[in-house]
This record gives sequence, structure tokens and C-alpha cells, in this order.
Amino acid sequence: MIGAVGDTNSQESYFWSSQCPAQQLVGNNTLKVNLSAPDCTRMSSLLDPLIADKSVSTQGFFTQGFDGSKVLMAVGPSWYGQYLFNSAFKTPSGEIAASSPLKWDGESTTATGDVGGGVWMISSHSTNLKAATALTTWLTTSTDNLQNAPTYPAYVAGAKAWLANPTNRNYFADDVSSVFLAAANEVWTGWSNTKFSDATPWSNAVLPALTAGKSLSSTLPAWQTAIVNEAKSVGYTVVTQ
Repeated sequence: MIGAVGDTNSQESYFWSSQCPAQQLVGNNTLKVNLSAPDCTRMSSLLDPLIADKSVSTQGFFTQGFDGSKVLMAVGPSWYGQYLFNSAFKTPSGEIAASSPLKWDGESTTATGDVGGGVWMISSHSTNLKAATALTTWLTTSTDNLQNAPTYPAYVAGAKAWLANPTNRNYFADDVSSVFLAAANEVWTGWSNTKFSDATPWSNAVLPALTAGKSLSSTLPAWQTAIVNEAKSVGYTVVTQ
């Protein structure tokens, strides 16, 4: 297998990196949702024959019973190394590496999605704002802390410290530092953080259809409707062109 689309965040790996305008803030409270755009349909067209011949699974990588021994490669976040191949698939150290994101024909730049990642928040109701701010600053920027973080940090100095830690690097077959550092700056900013989870429309409209044997391309209209409904339910104005 060379991929899977059955996880609740698979759309972030594939459609986000294709720069598909599935949920793009174009105004203060206006969301663009256009899954008929070429940057969306090119990804579904790419995946459809791979899903049909089962080289891309309709199961999720984290589905119980998933056979990780059949996975040759995967498109996904940096934490796939330790959390997926090492912990879940039990792939021995020195057998996998990481490569830069692929480019579409005719495009000079690459783009990635953004799957997962921890977010620290401070409540405005806190009576200890100064201490909470100091703690959050330390958690997110201290290289002493981040060099031992369980996954690759967002803070550049902390990311370099993490990569310099042999505990994090030695699982891979070669040095992944340049790939990780480059990919972290290639997350496409057109897929916006919203007041609803993008996992819900994907899980409700797309995953059951794929399990039933439908093509990914055929699910795009229903997926769009599900996103639009979620967006309107939390107060967004939606445009579809």
C-alpha cells in the first residue's frame, strides 16, 4: 500500500496539500467552499484508480486490525515516523526515511497539509495570567523542553534542537533534518482554522461512501454540502465560487 484515506484527517494530508479550497477564509466571517475547483478534482482523480486497485486503502492507518506490514510509504505528518511506523506498525529502526513533498506538473513550489499538532490556550478568565503566559511561553519555546518533545515542534529553534537529539533522529534510515525543516514552511495557508472541525464533514459524507465502494470523486458534492452545512451552523457566510 502507498497510502490510506480512511482516517478522519486523511483529507488534510491529501486535499490540503493539493491546495483545494475546502474551507478557505476569504473575509472576516466568510468561508469559501469549492470542491469542484481543479485543485480539488485533481487529487480525487489521482486517488480514484489507486483506491480501486487497493494500493490506497479505504481503511485508516489507525483502524483496529489494519495491516501495517503492507505499507510501503505514506503521505502524512512528521509524527508518522514514531507514532505510525514505529509504535503502530512496529517497523524496525533504520528501515524508513522521509522525503520532500511532491510537486504537481507545471508547478514550481510544493505544499503540504497540517495534520495534528498541540495548541496551548490561556483562558481570559484566569486569575493567573502572568504565570499562565510564562508557562505557555516555556512549553512552546524552551529548547531544553522541546528537544525532548514527543513530536516535532513548531518553534524553529526548538525544532532544530529536537532534530539534534539522537533519540529523535536515530529511528530513521538517514538524516531527515533538511526534509522536516523545509516541509514545515510549506504548509498551505489557504485551508483555514475554523469554528468547526473539518473531520466531521469528511467522516460523515466521504468515509461511508468509500467503504461502500463509491469513488472519491463522486463524493465531492456531498462533502461540499456537509462542509457548507457545518459552516452555516456556526455562523459563517459561505461562498462556493
